[in-house]
Amino acid sequence: MERDIIKVQELIKKQLLEIISLEEEADLKEKRSHYTEDEYDLMVVEVLRQLEGQLPKDPLEDWTPDYGEIKRRGEAIRRKEKIKRYSKVGYAAALLLITGGVLLYLFYPHKKEDIMLHLEGQCLGAADDTEIPLIESSCLLLAADSTWIRVEQDTFGTLLQLGELAVTRTGEGLLRIQRKPMAGGETTLKSLNIYTAPRQQCVVELEDGTRVRMNAQSQLSYSLRKGDSTVIYIKGEAYVDA
Repeated sequence: MERDIIKVQELIKKQLLEIISLEEEADLKEKRSHYTEDEYDLMVVEVLRQLEGQLPKDPLEDWTPDYGEIKRRGEAIRRKEKIKRYSKVGYAAALLLITGGVLLYLFYPHKKEDIMLHLEGQCLGAADDTEIPLIESSCLLLAADSTWIRVEQDTFGTLLQLGELAVTRTGEGLLRIQRKPMAGGETTLKSLNIYTAPRQQCVVELEDGTRVRMNAQSQLSYSLRKGDSTVIYIKGEAYVDA
């Protein structure tokens, strides 16, 4: 039994000196199971007494913390946290501005942009404004040669002659476009433009009998070339009654 204790102490000594082999470590584990905790601890104490001053030096014994490095890392962490907080605030502010802009655009009354419409037998919705009496309609005529004609409520008769095409205003206030083959020769102009100013409306009757009621601040472009008279271009708002 004493010899076995000496063997165990030798194995403990090798373990403490960190020179024990794997086989010896397994043998020590097996032999340890034959002793109580107190018996084994007494053997360890005896070995430590024998090895006083011979144990390997603890690598952490002379270690001291690098306070400068710790401080630098702490500052870096604080900067990152501050940037995160500012980023969150920035994102929230940007989201608030975008949301406010969208709400302002949706609910703040703003002027509608004019849209160029190419009409080929299509019918636009009626104007939102109140429909004024036909006799009170008025507009501006512009030929492609920059000839302006102001059409007032008291303007009647033939207003413009462009080759075979004549523009007249009837007694009821209708602006009529019609061809009169015997009235004149060919014209080099390409189009006739009709404009309505703010608070003006105009009803135009085309060659085929189609009527177009132009709302305020609108433009109608009518081709003067044969074969194109069924195509009109409207910028603004109008109602087409084919």
